[in-house]
Amino acid sequence: MNPVLMHAYQKIKQAPMSIMDTLVALRNEYNSISTDKAREEFYYRVRKTFNEMRFEDEQKVAFFIFLNHTCFNGLYRENRSGDFNVPHGRYKSPSIFEEENIMTLHKALQKVEINCGDFAEIWNSLENNPTFIYIDPPYRPISKQVTMFTLYDKSGFTDFDQLRLKEICDIFGNRGCRIMLSNSDSYDEDISYFENLYNNGYHISRIEVTRMINPYNSKNRKPKEVIITNYQPPQ
Repeated sequence: MNPVLMHAYQKIKQAPMSIMDTLVALRNEYNSISTDKAREEFYYRVRKTFNEMRFEDEQKVAFFIFLNHTCFNGLYRENRSGDFNVPHGRYKSPSIFEEENIMTLHKALQKVEINCGDFAEIWNSLENNPTFIYIDPPYRPISKQVTMFTLYDKSGFTDFDQLRLKEICDIFGNRGCRIMLSNSDSYDEDISYFENLYNNGYHISRIEVTRMINPYNSKNRKPKEVIITNYQPPQ
């Protein structure tokens, strides 16, 4: 649903060198600034320009990557108007970008078809029944007491969308497709949301994870994720 992210993958697939030329210029100017206040001002000028760009080209992709590596916690979030609104991260020496990583991604994407849109539209456009689908939707808050953002784009991702996704998993599963889905280990009161939603014909496993962006991490409590499959996973 996020056109900037999908366009970034498309342009990295097509024209990585042009993107990196702009990133080098941004990195050199940012790193040449000596004070935190001046760096912060530069960041907000870049963010303002990025939000005003309505054309999708390599320059906007470069700004997108720069902001992702200099904003608070590497977070991507949009307001209701669709503008990127994460504050400055105040890092001493952010990497900005890694040429090897971009070129590796460029090579990996050569045989990949990239689409942007609602998941139902994308799935329904498939001409042949796929044999396997992995799904990584926005994660649901672990409880009503813990707030986690789902505004990866201005439309958000609600429980109604979780239900729509489950219904499509049922449809493709009935066609013989293997489904794997990951999400947070979310609870309403003491009831597991995803055990309740995927309660028939699905297997649920739990794994502990470490998150850099995580409101409920502590030394003694790592967050858990659920791995949901419509087949028995190997032990």
